[in-house]
Order: sequence, then structure tokens, then C-alpha cells
Amino acid sequence: VIEKLWPGPTADLKLPEHIDQLTRSLYYRWSLQALSALSFLHSHGILVKSFCWTNIWLRSDFSLAHTGFVAAPVEGRHHEDADYGESGGWAGEWYHLNDYNEDVMIGNSIYKRGTVKEDLFFWARWSWHLLNAGSDLEWEAPFKMLGEKHRPDTWVADDEKLRSKLFDSMGEASLGPVVSKAWNGDYDNAREVLEETKRCTAQAGLRVIDEDEIDIGNAWD
Repeated sequence: VIEKLWPGPTADLKLPEHIDQLTRSLYYRWSLQALSALSFLHSHGILVKSFCWTNIWLRSDFSLAHTGFVAAPVEGRHHEDADYGESGGWAGEWYHLNDYNEDVMIGNSIYKRGTVKEDLFFWARWSWHLLNAGSDLEWEAPFKMLGEKHRPDTWVADDEKLRSKLFDSMGEASLGPVVSKAWNGDYDNAREVLEETKRCTAQAGLRVIDEDEIDIGNAWD
């Protein structure tokens, strides 16, 4: 099945600094739909590896579609060195490579990466960006975790402070605990994250229907 996605790519999407109730509902909707897509792909052994704005597209009703993961590896299959094709090379935004928690990586090469926890890590980062638009915090800084053990102690301490402030500022109604656990690799599957995200969505006063839709009382389009 081929689906035409319009308006399409979101890589250049400018988020509003002020989040009203309708915008917040849309962001929760996107977080749920992204998890639903990841859960489906993972159930078929497909690891996205490059979850980011580049492969998040929108339909005409502003629902989310995950597309363009042409380099996704399949669990249980042997892959040679990556060539951006069937072997599972990186197809996301390159600066993301510096932000992934090395404790969750498999091996020392980016070409060997590809785990459920990695996909959930980048989902958490993306969701945090959505729900924390307009924050005074630099949204990338708390996620610069790679090579942390080689940094001066002061750098590590500063990062720890940023992380604490980050999750304290969000709270449960803004997916703070879910983001934190996914970021630290505490989830084993996307379904588990989806259920906790639905609980936090209800905590925010929003009604979830059909697993990954938010009821706003009207059609989204």
C-alpha cells in the first residue's frame, strides 16, 4: 500500500513557544502515534535506528506517519558494514550520534547499533522537545551523554544538574517520568512505554481513544 503523505516532512517544522491546550493535545497525540508505530515495527523485528524529525511526516488530519527508515535493520539477521542500504546504515541526523547513551549501545561502531532501547531513547528526546517548547533550558544539552566518563568532573556535574532540572520541570503530566526512564534505557519494549504514556496523557486531562488518538471534541482536520 502506497500512501501520499501531505503536508509531509516535519524536519523544518517551527514549534510555537507557547503551548495552549489544543497544541498540547496535538503533541501528546504525536507522542502516542510515534510509540504505536515503533511498537508495530518492533513486533516485526524492525529497528528504526534513526528516529528523528527527518522521518516523521504528517497527514492532512495532522496525524503522524513514520516513513523513510530505509536503513532499518531487522533483528536476527546478520549485517555487514553499513552502506546506507540493506545493512542498516545511519539515515538520521548526524548530530544525534553524539547524544546516545553509550551504555545502551551494542559494540563500538555506529554500524552495529540498532536496539529497541535506542529507538525509545530517541523517541524520548523527540517527545521532550515537543512538550518543552519555549523552555529556557537548552534542549540538546542534557542529552549529550556519549563519552561522559571521559569528561572533567565539573562537566558531568553540570549535566546531572541539567537532567534533574529537566525532569523536575516537566512533571508527570508532561511525560517527565516516562521520558526519564526511556532516556535511561529502563524500558524493554515500546508497548510498555505506550501504556505509561497513555496514563500520563490522562493525568494531563486528555482523553485517549483508539489507543493513539486524542479526543478534542471535533475532527482534527
